[in-house]
Amino acid sequence: MTTLAPAPFRVVVGTLNLISDNRNPLQFTPCVKDIEASGMSMEQYETALTEAEAALDAYTVGTCKEEVAGNEVVAAIFNACVEGMGMKDDTKVAACMSKSVPEEQRLDLRLDNRWGPEDGHPLPFVRRNPIIFALSPPVPPKEGSEEGDVASGVEGKAEGGDGGDGGGASGGETELNQWSLARADPDGFRGGMVSFFEARGPEHEEDADEKAVALARKRWTSLLLFDFMCSGALCAAPEAFDKLARCSHLIDPTTAAPLPLQHHFSNLMAPIRAMRGRQELDSTPIVMGCQEMPVDARGEAKLREVLPEGLAYYRPTERGKGETGASGGTDEGTGFIYSNFLAASMKDVTDDLAPDLTQFLADQGVKPVVAATTLRKMLIVTVDLFYTGAAQSSGGEETRVEGAVGATTPKLAVATLHCKCFYKQAAQQGAFVARLIEQASKLEGVVGTVVCGDMNLDSPWPDKTSAEVQQASVGAAEFGCFPTAEGEGVTPIVNTNVTDFSTTVTKSGLQMVTPPTNFTTLKMRTKFQAQAGKIGAVAMGHKDQVSEC
Repeated sequence: MTTLAPAPFRVVVGTLNLISDNRNPLQFTPCVKDIEASGMSMEQYETALTEAEAALDAYTVGTCKEEVAGNEVVAAIFNACVEGMGMKDDTKVAACMSKSVPEEQRLDLRLDNRWGPEDGHPLPFVRRNPIIFALSPPVPPKEGSEEGDVASGVEGKAEGGDGGDGGGASGGETELNQWSLARADPDGFRGGMVSFFEARGPEHEEDADEKAVALARKRWTSLLLFDFMCSGALCAAPEAFDKLARCSHLIDPTTAAPLPLQHHFSNLMAPIRAMRGRQELDSTPIVMGCQEMPVDARGEAKLREVLPEGLAYYRPTERGKGETGASGGTDEGTGFIYSNFLAASMKDVTDDLAPDLTQFLADQGVKPVVAATTLRKMLIVTVDLFYTGAAQSSGGEETRVEGAVGATTPKLAVATLHCKCFYKQAAQQGAFVARLIEQASKLEGVVGTVVCGDMNLDSPWPDKTSAEVQQASVGAAEFGCFPTAEGEGVTPIVNTNVTDFSTTVTKSGLQMVTPPTNFTTLKMRTKFQAQAGKIGAVAMGHKDQVSEC
C-alpha cells in the first residue's frame, strides 16, 4: 500500500487479493500460530496429519471400481481405461500421482482446474470433491437464486457497505457444503459424483483421432479416481481431517464449522479500517486495486456487508466479452474498492489503452497465452483528485475543503493487474508496466499513475533442491526476505526474474514500493490438493507490487 502525496493532493493506493473462491481448508500447511490457535500441540497436529495421509494413501482402484459399479455407462468407460493404464485392483491411487510411476499409470489431473463446481457448464450436477471443494455447495444453484446470479448495475458499480467493524461476520451462518454432506450421507454423495461424471463424460472433438480420444478418457478417469479417493479418505478418517481443518483460516478452530465468507472479507478489511481510524487519513481518498473478487450475487452481498463505511467497489460485469478491442474483455474477478465520493468521477479507461499495450506485448515477443491472460485481467481507471489540506474554520466550525469535480480537476490513473506468470520474460513484464504508466499518464488531466496488483513473478529454487533444504533455507533467511545464504543444508533462491523486473521498472524512472529482496507470498502445499509435484515444496513469490510515477 502506498500514499501518493504530490502536495496538495493525497490519496491512498494499494493492492488486495480477496481470494474469494478458496474452498479447500487443507491445501496449505498451516503456520505454528494457527496450529496453536486450534488447541493442538505440534505433536497432535503431526499425528492427525499422518492419519489423514494414510487414509488417502490406502484408497485403491478396486475400491473405486466398486463405488462406480452401479452405473453401467461410467463403469464401462472407467474399467476399460484403468485396464489400459495398466492398473490393478490393489493399485494405490495416491501413488499414481507420483512421477516415480510409469507414465501410462500416472494420473493426468489437468482437468482439476477446469472442471470446478462453478465452471459454468450447463449440467444439473456439480463436480463433487469434499476436500478440494470442501466449502462449496454440493448441488448447483437453483435458477433465479442469489447463488446463481451475477450482480449487475450501472456500468458494474455497486453501493458501499454499511460500515462498522464487520460485525456479524463471525455469526453462526450455516450453509450446505460438500465437507459435511460427504460424511452425513456418503452413499448419496458418491451417487452425485457418479452422476456428474456420467453427464460430463470424456470431452473431445467429434472428429478426434484415436490418440485424442484415449487422452480425453485418461483425463476423465484420472479426475474420477482423484475425486473418489478424496471422498473415501475423508470418510475413513473424519476426526483426523477435522483436526487439520481447525488450523485453517476458513474454519472456526473451536467448533470446526466453516466460517462465513464475510468473516474472511472482514479480516482482509482490517488494515483499511485501521487506516481510516487515523486522524491524518480519516478523509483521504482510497483506491484499492483488487484481484479474485467475488463474481456471484451471494459473494458480492457478503463483501458489501463488511465494507468499511464510505467505501464502495467497482467490478466490470458485462463489458467486453471480446468487444473491447485487442484486450478481449476484462476479467470479472478484477476490480477496485474505493472511497464512494470518487464514484462520480471514476472512469474505466481500459479499452482506451488496451490496443497499444496489446501491440507492445506482441512486439516484446511475450508468449500469446501470457499476454492474453494478463490483458484480460487488466483494469485501468481514472479518478479526480480532491484537495485534502488542513481543515479551515467556517462559522465557528471546522470544515474540510474539497476541490470541485470538473474538466480541469487533476486526475489519478490507477491500474490493477493480475498477471499470468511471465517466467524468464520478467524484463518484458517490467517494460509492460512502464509502458502502461507512460500511456496512462498521457490521458487528459492525468497528473500521476499507479500500477498495483499481483505481478506473479516466479522465484524458483535451484534444480533438485529438496523440500527439506527449501524449508531450512527459508528458516535461515532474514525475516520477510528471499534466502541468499549458501552453505551446508541451505541454498539461495533463484531471484533473477524479480531482479530483471525491478531493474527494468526503475530504469524507466519509476518507483517500486516492495523491494526486490522481499517476498510477499510464502506457502507450502500438502497432499490434499492435485499438484503432486509441489507437495512439501516451499513456494516463495514476489507477487504484490505497487509501482508509480
